[in-house]
Amino acid sequence: MSLLTLKHIFGVKTSHRNSIEYLNEYCYVYPSNRHIIFYNKEYKNEYFIDFENENDQFECLLISPNKEYLSIGFSNLNKSRIILYKINQIIKSPPIKLKTFSLKNSHQINSVCFSSNSKYLLVLSGTSEHVLTCWSIPQSRSIGTINIHINSSTNPLHLQISFNPINSSNILISGNDFVEEFHLNNGTISRIFREEFSRYSSSKITAHCWLNESHMLIAFENGFLCILNKDRQIIQQYYVNGLLDSVETKRKKSKGNLVKSKSSFYLSSSLSIPSKRSSLSLINLHDHSRRNSFRYLNVLTDDYLHKNHSSRIISLLSFPRGVFVSTSKGEVLVYERNENHIELNYLRRFLLPSSSVNDSTNEFIHSLSLNPNEEMLLVATNRNHLYEIDLSKMDYRRKEEIINSNSLHDAHSGSIIDGVLSLSKSLLFTIGSDRSIQIWNYQTNIEEFKYEFPIEPIMMSVHPNGIFICLGFFDQIQISFYTNENFILFKQFQLFNVQCVN
Repeated sequence: MSLLTLKHIFGVKTSHRNSIEYLNEYCYVYPSNRHIIFYNKEYKNEYFIDFENENDQFECLLISPNKEYLSIGFSNLNKSRIILYKINQIIKSPPIKLKTFSLKNSHQINSVCFSSNSKYLLVLSGTSEHVLTCWSIPQSRSIGTINIHINSSTNPLHLQISFNPINSSNILISGNDFVEEFHLNNGTISRIFREEFSRYSSSKITAHCWLNESHMLIAFENGFLCILNKDRQIIQQYYVNGLLDSVETKRKKSKGNLVKSKSSFYLSSSLSIPSKRSSLSLINLHDHSRRNSFRYLNVLTDDYLHKNHSSRIISLLSFPRGVFVSTSKGEVLVYERNENHIELNYLRRFLLPSSSVNDSTNEFIHSLSLNPNEEMLLVATNRNHLYEIDLSKMDYRRKEEIINSNSLHDAHSGSIIDGVLSLSKSLLFTIGSDRSIQIWNYQTNIEEFKYEFPIEPIMMSVHPNGIFICLGFFDQIQISFYTNENFILFKQFQLFNVQCVN
């Protein structure tokens, strides 16, 4: 009795955040519908990890900083779990399953992260009741757990956790309206700081990242980036949505009276810079208390932004030379750090192809991963597309560029309606609900052709020569053939209620 062996999977499923990771310069990891795939882009081959149970729903994946461990989160009915695998940067054998961490009384994983020394795995889980759990990887056991009260009235919550990049005993959680810090010591997780933003701003926190061991970057959905120092005061603010002009701001004087000062801001190499006439600096707020700095943020967001269309910040990725910021406009903004490694200067932006064609598109980038030599940026979109950005070939004279390099050839963005294998060629033909036909070569594992129709095809048949294709639509049948660059109509018939073509 012969068994079927999985050879290659065309397509990705990156509609979840935290769904892509670089393993090395030539290999990255991502999910498909029922597998986790290790893809070697040099040889275009794949290695697989199967989902264990039929009802498993993928939640997240993460590779440790030392590239030795892979954690995959699954939810199954009313239970969630994290599976930890031992991996090698050079894949010569299947990953080894080390441990399964069960999350009791939880059916949702909110966020997962490794410590910088790859010794600890931190998980935030739950819906109405949230639990923060820390596992020791060498000991394969839980070393700390704490229940966290989070206001669940707003959905989504944008919850994210992280370790301090230098001190793994410090833990940070950010959510819709709060930032909270914890300390891990001898199996106990204790709260050391919490700040509520809801009293000062209606805007929600969507992401955060560490710039160094004492400074963090907080992103708000209205387009503001704020740098917090070790005392958690806002010392820098940046606005990613463009021009700030004649903003009415308020500040608290030493006598306690509120006065108005008119400030003019403009877009330059640094994204938001106050003019020399400004009596209130948007960039430096060292002289403000923590309360005043948050109240100042409220003035900017509530008094100005309700009059302007703004894009929401989706995710952040910090790296030694700067920060990548993705927004809901289908773009990645690049900031570089200055000499003190705290202040950020706007460098350029990359746009998705769909954003350049149609400004009303709802495709955006929600996951970012940088390869170890920091020359390639891998981005995943909510429409199951993967793109690679070659930073080593970036023209710094251009402030805007369209992303035109697909790391994986586009799969269907919707469901696949029909598929046919060619009898004479190593080709697979598919049509999908995204109104496209795609032709795949299963010997070279690449997509050879893609064409999009104005209406959705509902059935397909391929001639034995692998050149002519018969497509059935709602009110017609088309016989076409394709070249390397075009899809050419050969014959068309008007027919209604077509049931089958062959």
